[in-house]
Parts: sequence; structure tokens; C-alpha cells
Amino acid sequence: MKFVNLKKGDIVAILRDVDQRYVCDIARELMNQGINWVEVSLSNESNGLDCLEKLVNKYYNILQIGVGTVISKEQVDKVMKLGVKYIITPGWNRDLITYIKNFDIKVIPGVFSPGEIIDAINFEIDTVKVFPADVLGIRFIKSILGPFPTLKIMAVGGISKDNISDYYKAGCTFFGIGNELVPRKASIEDLDKIRTSAMEYLKLIKECEYNDKSI
Repeated sequence: MKFVNLKKGDIVAILRDVDQRYVCDIARELMNQGINWVEVSLSNESNGLDCLEKLVNKYYNILQIGVGTVISKEQVDKVMKLGVKYIITPGWNRDLITYIKNFDIKVIPGVFSPGEIIDAINFEIDTVKVFPADVLGIRFIKSILGPFPTLKIMAVGGISKDNISDYYKAGCTFFGIGNELVPRKASIEDLDKIRTSAMEYLKLIKECEYNDKSI
């Protein structure tokens, strides 16, 4: 599967410290429910790289596999060798983003302020990660889309089943969900929980989309 752009309402499942023995089982369960975007965090670099290698080897053609929590050029070099399809950073760093842009790969940088958003736009970046979304809040999302109406926002940090609809209505385009969808250090014992959570999140997104069409 070649890289395709995210579409409105897409959920990116964030995998942190998952048991690498079962990462492919977890990814398959997500796909079975309709979540085709997986971001493997490098907060634990060695585990993350091992998980990425397993996912790329098995699911490269059927899953959008990306990497998150990328904070250095050295990490960029490592993940590019594995064949990831997109890179997500936790924050804005001009030098790092410039380096990533040298590669033919999608980059979604984390931003926290209007100034960082302006920088991202000047780098011809159309999608940013607002992080942590629960700290910045709904009012920030609504306000920031005033001066930047075409900006695509992926809300990450604190997105739950209780508030995802509110962030959708506020104007967020995509959502990165970690522990609420795939528990940290998840193993095969968590598959039932992951399946149920994925179904519930996707149902909420469908309800939002239906309400959009009804207006």
C-alpha cells in the first residue's frame, strides 16, 4: 500500500512500549476494525524500532505504518532504513523538520503556538499535530482555525471517547490516540480491549460524520 493522505475523521493508533512479540497481532486487530494508521512511538527507541521492523516486514502493503516521538536526525536515518511511510514529531524543531523534508516522506510536526504553525505553513506543511490537545483545549482549536482556516489538525494527547466528538466539532481533522485505544505495554491479552475501544471510537466518528451531513 502506497502512502495516501489522511482523510477527515481518520484515527492514528499510537503504539507505545507494546510487546514486540504481539505487535503484529495488535495491528491486525486494529485493521480488522477499520483503523489502518499505526504510529509506533520511539519513546522507547529500541523497542519501537523492533516493532517497526516487524510491522513493515509483515504489513507494509496493507497498513499505513509511521513513527512518532522522533526527536533527532539519527532516529530519522534509522526509521528511513526500515521503510516507514510517515514521521511525526512531538514538537517543532526547524533543523529536524528541514532534515526530514530532504526525504520523500510525509512529516506531521507537533505544534503548540501560532508562531510554530506559521513556521510549519512556511515549510509547506499542511497537517500539524496539536499536542498536548487536552492542555491547549477546545477553545484553542476553534481560535487557531480563525487565522488558519485551511490548516489540518491532528489532535493528540488526552483524546478520549468522552471528548473526541467535541474535538471533531471544534474542527480537528484527525486524531492520534494512544493508551485509550492501545494500552501502553499492550500484549495479546489486551486484544479484546483494543477491539472494543476501536469499535467505540469509530462509531463516534461515524456519528460525527452523519451529523455533519445532516446540517
